[in-house]
Amino acid sequence: MAMIGRITIFILCLGAGLAILRYTLQWVNTIGKNAWAEEHMGGGGTYTLWKLIAILLIIFGFMVMIGSVDLHPKGPEIGTESGNVPTQSE
Repeated sequence: MAMIGRITIFILCLGAGLAILRYTLQWVNTIGKNAWAEEHMGGGGTYTLWKLIAILLIIFGFMVMIGSVDLHPKGPEIGTESGNVPTQSE
């Protein structure tokens, strides 16, 4: 993926992550509480879950930008060992 694409994905992930961090209260009021998070993470678990998701989203965007995560892996190329196309022998 081109560098401009990786930077764009990072900016989008950063913006979404920061928005979730900033507006967690409004987000939870709109969507509702998560029963699993409340049970397993204690009181306020839904807010903690959304903040963790936001932080992971920002980290994921950063990893895409620096090239640690490739969203478009290349398949085998023709002519390489794993990408040879069988030919008809005469």
